[in-house]
Amino acid sequence: MGKIITYKNEGRKGVFCQIKLDNGERILISLAVSSILIFKLGLLGFKPTKMIWGCNWENNTDNLEKVTEVFVNPDNPSKHILDAIVDKLINCQSIEEVKLKCETPFELKVK
Repeated sequence: MGKIITYKNEGRKGVFCQIKLDNGERILISLAVSSILIFKLGLLGFKPTKMIWGCNWENNTDNLEKVTEVFVNPDNPSKHILDAIVDKLINCQSIEEVKLKCETPFELKVK
């Protein structure tokens, strides 16, 4: 399981989380008013080196629906989006798995 290195969810003062994945790679999840960006971090997690995934929903509600479909767990729809993203990505082994999970909605549970 990955490890949360930094976490801040204080509205306008910052909404982000840095995760160290199982293989040692680090990602930064950053939320703004109308976008979510996920970056690969460089050595020791100090500097973003590459954007892994991003979505901007300003003036485009289709993108907001996509974000909701990909990250919000239907079993807990009221969870903050940052927490939902962390829950989905914390168990990733690598950046490649993060990329895959960012494109795949939650599996629906058969009851």
